[in-house]
Amino acid sequence: KVEQAFWELCRGMACFEMFRFDNEDRLVRMAGLLTELRQWNSEQEKSGKRDVKLEALKGSPGNESNRHLEFTEKICQMVAAIAAKPVRLRGDGELFREDARRLSETIPEDASPSLAVCLWAAEGVGWLKRVDNALHAGELESLIKVDYLDRHQQLCNWLLDHGDEKLSKQLLADRLDDMKSNAWYPTGEFIEYAIVKHEEQDPPVLKAREGTYRYVSSGIATNLETVLEGSMEEYLRWLGIIEIASDGFDNYFRVTPLGACILGGFDLEPLRKDYAKANREIVVQPNFDIVVPTKDMDTLLTVPLDQFAVRQSTGQATVYLLTKESFTQALQDGHDGDAFVDFLVSYNRGGPLPKNVAMTLEDWRGGLRRVKVRTLNVLEIDDALVMADLQHRRKFKKYLTPLDPHQFIEFGETDLDELTKHLEKDGFIVESDDDKS
Repeated sequence: KVEQAFWELCRGMACFEMFRFDNEDRLVRMAGLLTELRQWNSEQEKSGKRDVKLEALKGSPGNESNRHLEFTEKICQMVAAIAAKPVRLRGDGELFREDARRLSETIPEDASPSLAVCLWAAEGVGWLKRVDNALHAGELESLIKVDYLDRHQQLCNWLLDHGDEKLSKQLLADRLDDMKSNAWYPTGEFIEYAIVKHEEQDPPVLKAREGTYRYVSSGIATNLETVLEGSMEEYLRWLGIIEIASDGFDNYFRVTPLGACILGGFDLEPLRKDYAKANREIVVQPNFDIVVPTKDMDTLLTVPLDQFAVRQSTGQATVYLLTKESFTQALQDGHDGDAFVDFLVSYNRGGPLPKNVAMTLEDWRGGLRRVKVRTLNVLEIDDALVMADLQHRRKFKKYLTPLDPHQFIEFGETDLDELTKHLEKDGFIVESDDDKS
């Protein structure tokens, strides 16, 4: 048995040590092989290795469908709509009907991917943020400066690094060298080929079946066929990693140039011209109209305009009107006026703003009447002697700021309970508004 175990070890099978008593009750060290491994070896010899070849289709199957950057474009349009007006969430995490209806103009109910998937992806990548029971746009100033292709890569990196998509991405990336560039392959045959190659590299997995443990292939154990098929139908296709087609009988796919770069970790620079947006500029006119070409426009560029100006008309070009009221309202909503002016200068066709527009914006910003509202914690003291006594105590000086020399003192930078404790320790009677009521 020892010789047989070592012979099996030399053939590449796992061996382990064990201690047993021989016929004379002496403890000896022996080499053994698990019964499950023997069964696996026997089954593999009987069935033989599957000889699967990957052959490319000659020509094109027809009815090709390539999503390119559509997923990212839809999410950017949705983020722009939410930046203009945040959406509210119910207790179960679903959108209120009014907000869902508004966003359905950008992403219809029957769209694929769905609105829920787009919201989840945008929040995951950081383009949306959840504040209490509402979704708001994230930090868009820096995102606007990012090229569309780089935004798409951010989305791909996040989506394909979670759950089953991470495994599907790895399976497809491992087979890149086995496929010809721009060649079409039968989807079913590729999935079978990818699983066989994966099983050749990964050891079998011990699984409980019908009350006993048996070794099964890693592909069966992890349900690889279902996982890879689902990813190729959804995320890998939605992200433009693969392109799909059908001849009416069989389904085919091929890895796109964009997909080859993302899967292989290559530089996207050679593809930048193919995916560049033609229009990343606006036209600021002397009459305070701001004209934005609609065709092939980066939708995130309209976010600051929706915040600071009034949309007048849409069509081949969208026209905004900048007024003092809309500018002031945006500042009251918490938006940065200086950042908006920098945005106009950066993306205005021809460079500098018209002189009258630049001077008026400067006047608007300089003429604003700003008021700061803050919450104060106040000590109210009716007795002037008590007031003087408290102000002259050294231990309280770091907490107290006189407001009214006769009655009120502000305290800050400390917890109310802590201050109350110190006052009572020094013999003061501390009352609150609740006590009076």
